[in-house]
Formats: sequence, C-alpha cells, structure tokens
Amino acid sequence: MKRFTMFITFMLLVTLSGLANASRVTIVNHSGMDIYELYVSPAGRDLWGSDLLRGRILKNSQSCSVIWNAGKRNMWDMTGKDSTGDGIIWVGIDVTDVAKITVNPVYAYCELRKQ
Repeated sequence: MKRFTMFITFMLLVTLSGLANASRVTIVNHSGMDIYELYVSPAGRDLWGSDLLRGRILKNSQSCSVIWNAGKRNMWDMTGKDSTGDGIIWVGIDVTDVAKITVNPVYAYCELRKQ
C-alpha cells in the first residue's frame, strides 16, 4: 500500500509540474485558410502532439486561445491543417514568454507577454 501511495504522489507531482509549464497562447490565423487541426512539435522533430484546437475550427482572420505545454523547450514547429488534411508547417517558433502567435502562409510572428 505504501508503494501505491508513493506512486500516486509521484504521478500527481509530475502532472502538476506539467500544468505549471502550460500557458494560454492566442493563435491568430492569417494563413488564408480555415484551420481544422493545429499541432505542435519540438523544433526539427516529427513528434506532433494532440490537436490544440480540440475540435474547434479556427477560421481565417480569427483568433482563439489554446493551452500549450512548452515545458523547458523554447523552439517549436507548428502545423495547421485544413478540412482536406492539407496544411502549412511553420518552423522554428520561439515560444519563450509568448502571449500571441500570428500565422500567415509563410511565417509565424510571436508577441511576448507584457511584464
């Protein structure tokens, strides 16, 4: 029983530390397409996580807020997919203290949090 309690405590700490690194980021879509799925991956790796939009559609010229758990990594890649699965990949996004990411067909522009 003691081992089970220690395991539960450990898992709770891991979960809470992950949530502590999560932050709310606004994504502004100027990509020219409606984005049906939005994924991130550590820069240069094909380890796309789960869909940040969670079933929402981010229409062109609109914005939405997502929870992004960047952890200790600063550089990320992001991909947005349209209704047919075609998409755009934005590479090398520095998310250090980022509040807003504006995407267009070529690049992603980041605005920092005000301190």
